Amino acid sequence: DGPGGYVSGPMIRHFKRTSPDAPLDTALDAFSQGDGSPILVMEEDRLIGMVTRDNLGEFLMLQQASSLRARRMRQ
Repeated sequence: DGPGGYVSGPMIRHFKRTSPDAPLDTALDAFSQGDGSPILVMEEDRLIGMVTRDNLGEFLMLQQASSLRARRMRQ
């Protein structure tokens, strides 16, 4: 296909879905078992966001750094 092809060729057609109140463990499990494609966050039938493996990992690292900082400040 190359540059003259269509977007429909490489596009992902099937996505995992979750709700905004689902535990983070759900997304972690989905990424560890799946192909790494984004997880759509749905509220009823409406798309309200998505989670990628990269932004979930970044979020968890920031949470861990914040917790460590808070512990150091209490000491």
